[in-house]
Amino acid sequence: MKERIYCLDLIKGISIILVLSIHFVMRQGIKQELLAPFWLKGGVPLFIIVSGITHSRSLYSVNHMEKAYGISRILKQITAYSVPFAIFYIYYTIKAGLSGYSFIEWILGFINGGPGMGGYYYPLMIQMVFIFPVIFWTIKKYSKIGLLIFFIINFCYQIVQMSYSIGIETYRLVLFRYIFLLAYGAYFYKQFIDNSQYKIMWSVYSVAFILGLGFIYYVDYSGYTPLFIPDFVDTSYIAGFYWISVFCLIFILGKGIRFRILEYFGRASWHIYLIQMLFWKFYYPDIRDMLSNNFYRYCVSIISCCLIGLFFFHVECYVRCRISNCLHELMISVQKEGLKSR
Repeated sequence: MKERIYCLDLIKGISIILVLSIHFVMRQGIKQELLAPFWLKGGVPLFIIVSGITHSRSLYSVNHMEKAYGISRILKQITAYSVPFAIFYIYYTIKAGLSGYSFIEWILGFINGGPGMGGYYYPLMIQMVFIFPVIFWTIKKYSKIGLLIFFIINFCYQIVQMSYSIGIETYRLVLFRYIFLLAYGAYFYKQFIDNSQYKIMWSVYSVAFILGLGFIYYVDYSGYTPLFIPDFVDTSYIAGFYWISVFCLIFILGKGIRFRILEYFGRASWHIYLIQMLFWKFYYPDIRDMLSNNFYRYCVSIISCCLIGLFFFHVECYVRCRISNCLHELMISVQKEGLKSR
């Protein structure tokens, strides 16, 4: 059993706070004034990088590609993502009164990540289960060349989007728009976590930071729209150079720091993410009408999402584990009965 890297939980905790914050700020129309493109929009890029690291850790002891696609391993990962999302989606359906939807429409909505702020993330996580083993072994074998390969794949996906006029609703559901950042997570794991002797080349990261920072500034404050990146520019693969540098800096500075409340939020980040999708749709309008001060609105919104998300996390994990254990015991008893009958 590998030792838990608490700094990754810390970064996930920071990331979920950033996601909640940018969704709040978007409702106030003050993104540019707060310099949001340089920090508030980092939630998802940081999540993607951490996902690359955590998935790499889970594949560390897997010696063959075939084992990475074992039925039990795939089902375990899909279940961990899908059960909380299914609970969220059923609740949303009931709350929104979408009884007029056909069963096919309901299933398609589930597959597409459902409605709400950040509904695209569930399809990305499911794609990650199937695509990441290929990323992991490519990075493991080719290292920097592998990272370059996935940068090119990311670039090619943008070309395909432009060439075939892929709409934003479809574009955002495909993992290839984040594949460079995901591959960097695997690269970071290989170089800096699995190899304790490896030294970070700060000169390279400084250049990456300046390149990404300049790109974000030019796009957000000059009105320029890149030809090959018309959508989600602040979290694109070019802006990714900035977020990679920020992640590396946070990881190095936070490696020896324990901030337990943020670590708890990080461990429950998927459940908090789902709760915030419900919160902004159904409950924030009441908070907005009740409170006139934006600071109070912000505090109540963040605290509510985090605490309810933590509760959801603990209850869902407990129930899922109990059901899993019961099913496991049932399978063992059935196997024993089968052996006795022979």
